[in-house]
Amino acid sequence: MAHAFSRDCGKQIDAAAAFCTFCGAAQAVTSPVAEPALPTPPPTPPIATTPARQLDQYGLPVTKKSVDDRQQADMARALLPRPPSLHWALVLLFTLLSCGIFGWVWYFIQASWVKKIDRGSKATVYLVCALV
Repeated sequence: MAHAFSRDCGKQIDAAAAFCTFCGAAQAVTSPVAEPALPTPPPTPPIATTPARQLDQYGLPVTKKSVDDRQQADMARALLPRPPSLHWALVLLFTLLSCGIFGWVWYFIQASWVKKIDRGSKATVYLVCALV
């Protein structure tokens, strides 16, 4: 049951009452106010299910490459020169025994290897500047 307040005395009365039960003053007859209906939400589109992607051991998506792409990559990798390989402990030992000279020589060996792979590399120039 809805309630309203009297115009004259301000006491709470029935909203459909034509007169106040406390002071007897005539009240404006109002039709009950209908509450506005809540808007209906728009329909949600159906969720498309996509197949689960395969992930590698690091959690990255696996891409499907053809056998030809892999063979071409392997052939290109085989054409690159092998990097200089010397265990770090031997490099340290030879550097200490030669009072640091072997360390600089090893840097130049690595810089020349980089130059074979990337013709635009300026590693050798930077090493000469550092040496001077």
